[in-house]
Amino acid sequence: MKNIITTVATLLTAGFSFAHTPFVTTNSTYRSPDDKVAMDIQRSKGDVQLHIQLNEAAQYDQLIIERSTDALNYFASCKQLSASQIKGDNIQVDKYATAKDIYYRVKTISKDGVTRAYPAILLSATK
Repeated sequence: MKNIITTVATLLTAGFSFAHTPFVTTNSTYRSPDDKVAMDIQRSKGDVQLHIQLNEAAQYDQLIIERSTDALNYFASCKQLSASQIKGDNIQVDKYATAKDIYYRVKTISKDGVTRAYPAILLSATK
């Protein structure tokens, strides 16, 4: 009985630590497993270009682009698009990006109120 309790406690601890670890991709591109959101980022002449593709763009009420220099703790909103501004292909420019490592992620809010935050993408520092 003691072994079962120990095993369950170990699995729960591992599950919680995994659940709180953000998924970060080091590629400059991300495509969601359900193919609803894809994002590609790149540096260009001092700013960052974000190319976001949305399948079924009409279902979203809001699209929020967030950035962080620390993928674990804090993301700040850098762009917000309302329903009338959202298209299948969205190209946005972040003019205030730093030359350091920076993380970007997309949050969507559907018309029925469902909020989804997609994994962060690491854009490596310029050399």
